[in-house]
Amino acid sequence: MSSMIRLELFDNQLEGPIAMEISQLSRLQYLFLERNDISGTIATEMGKLTNLLSLQLQENDQLQGSLPSEIGLLTRLRFLNVTATDVSVEVPSVLCNLPELQFEAECSPSLCGCNNCTCFDGSRLLNMQ
Repeated sequence: MSSMIRLELFDNQLEGPIAMEISQLSRLQYLFLERNDISGTIATEMGKLTNLLSLQLQENDQLQGSLPSEIGLLTRLRFLNVTATDVSVEVPSVLCNLPELQFEAECSPSLCGCNNCTCFDGSRLLNMQ
């Protein structure tokens, strides 16, 4: 299992928090958990997934809290999507240090202080680049 590089669990009606054991998948590059019933917060342990390129958490309306600053440790991260969740819309400044990152969230331009932030304002897409 430690050699797993892609985990696709979208549209599986998963409930509850993201399992902490996911952080043990040290070679994981793609994590797709969108369109489930995931609840709780994004754990700081997600920062251990240093090979992660894509983290897709959109459409989990029970997911809440804020993005942990440990997300900034994922220097290879290219795609992070938390649209249609209750994750805080304030963008952590550590995400600005990831120039290759495309970050998508429901937020206002005033909360996206980075060049790599894409916000959704209702049905409008606001690119902050």
